[in-house]
Amino acid sequence: MNRKILASIFASLLTGHLSAQPSGKEVKNNISLNLLGIPAGNSVVAYERYFNRQSVWVGYEHHFNGIFKDEDKTLNSVALEYRRYFSKNKKVADGLFAGLYSKYRAGQETSGEDAGFSHSYNAIFAGLNVGYQYHVNRLVFSGFAGYGIPVYLTEEGEPTSGEIELNKGYDRDFRLGITVGFAF
Repeated sequence: MNRKILASIFASLLTGHLSAQPSGKEVKNNISLNLLGIPAGNSVVAYERYFNRQSVWVGYEHHFNGIFKDEDKTLNSVALEYRRYFSKNKKVADGLFAGLYSKYRAGQETSGEDAGFSHSYNAIFAGLNVGYQYHVNRLVFSGFAGYGIPVYLTEEGEPTSGEIELNKGYDRDFRLGITVGFAF
């Protein structure tokens, strides 16, 4: 029984690998959602446009307050990335990729009512992103990691006051993601 299950799993993976390029019409677009942002209360939605083993990727991030912890925080960012795919497949953006990106992020966080201090900032980051993307018919799966440094940063207020730290990590951009998307 276990051999039959393993054989069927192997066959489905092999079939998925053989049909990695979507059937029919060539796809050039992808809309995806980053699943790793959800536990942190972030929604990250992205659009990608493919052309000849390259793509332009645009992402939007929004932080939702109070989903997993009580906080008074706003965070929004927009990122633009150029990706280069190292696969031989020119019809779909698949395989290992590297990208250069720029991101604008604005955030504000206020401590509890009793402490009464706040910190807000605006930042532009430049960075490098690497990952792997895989198509199974119209579904797109991707994993990536990247790091950016601030090229412009303004802030108001103090990020720390005693034991409280607001906007933790506001002066760096660490990107980590596992995305699921739809190609069209």
